[in-house]
Amino acid sequence: MREWKKVKLKEVLTEITERNKEEKVKNVLSVTNSQGFISQEEYFEGTVHSQDISNYKIIRKNQFAYNPSRVNVGSIDILKTYDEGALSPMYVVFKADDKRLLPEYFKYYFQTHRFEENVRNNTQGSVRNSLSFKMLSEFEYILPSIEEQEEIVKILEKVDLITNKYKILLKEKNQFIKSQFVEMFKECKKTKLSDIANIVMGQSPNSNSYNDNEDGIPFFQGKADYGDKYTIVRHWTNSPSKLATKGDVLMSVRAPVGPVNISSCNCCIGRGLCSISAKNGITNNEYLYNALNTMQDKITSMGSGSTFKAITKNEVYNIEVPIGTIELQNKFAEFVKQIDKQKLKIEKIIENYENLKKGLMQQLLTGKVKING
Repeated sequence: MREWKKVKLKEVLTEITERNKEEKVKNVLSVTNSQGFISQEEYFEGTVHSQDISNYKIIRKNQFAYNPSRVNVGSIDILKTYDEGALSPMYVVFKADDKRLLPEYFKYYFQTHRFEENVRNNTQGSVRNSLSFKMLSEFEYILPSIEEQEEIVKILEKVDLITNKYKILLKEKNQFIKSQFVEMFKECKKTKLSDIANIVMGQSPNSNSYNDNEDGIPFFQGKADYGDKYTIVRHWTNSPSKLATKGDVLMSVRAPVGPVNISSCNCCIGRGLCSISAKNGITNNEYLYNALNTMQDKITSMGSGSTFKAITKNEVYNIEVPIGTIELQNKFAEFVKQIDKQKLKIEKIIENYENLKKGLMQQLLTGKVKING
């Protein structure tokens, strides 16, 4: 068994600064913390990058890239989906010396507490809390032999493979709900959302209206900052007008457009959100949530804008929702509840495998448990 060596990453990583001078690479990519590399054109359904991409950096398969000011939230990945791509000049692109460090092995490093700790310790107080490649290069890293790296990758990729199968199954359950919604309500009359719901468009508060204390009403700006997984941005110190009540449907209206959730508490909402509550006894919030959730792809496609996608107040008001009888709505709600029970079981399995992977990484990537190479 070979001894693991402690190295600095600059010994095994090289920064890539190749530019797209002749604009031969047309596929402009971004690195997200949830999906890794994405094609901007596919993800944003249109062009959101500069027309001139000659100064963009070129990245090739098995190379890495990260957003220096967002690496702390996981915006770092290895390129696997595409052979090459163009990245905004703000990104850091680098490659690993595959004779000493397998790219497939190194990608797991970004998912460890050790990496998060290193990033946190090296970005505090820096410009915009960003991590330069020079900073990254100084990280200390315990390096096993190539043979051991290969064996560790096999183990972790088996867990990833199983986890991904359950994630695909979860997506299929969501798609099944959408297909049933279309089937059950295809003959029903469509009604403008504003005719069946009270809609409140959020707005950003005056800076004097909130503070960082826990007094007051939670304020949520948008994106993932709502629903059951709250990220409290600020608290209002006085009574704001843009309120959402516990049980209201919250919908994201700005980048990304369409995701919905049920508000689990009274809150006020920023301009990235709108709150929707049923009126006139025609329907209820649960049905509105289910309907809008199944219509998310269509609502997302309504978004427009050059920098980021958004939908206007009028567009929200004019979203057409099929409305059946209360009995049919209740039947669909019961169907969704049954599928949700199945989804919870799948989500628990995914969580268990993700926890297994974390435990394995803690043992295998630190050398606590070694594999003969």
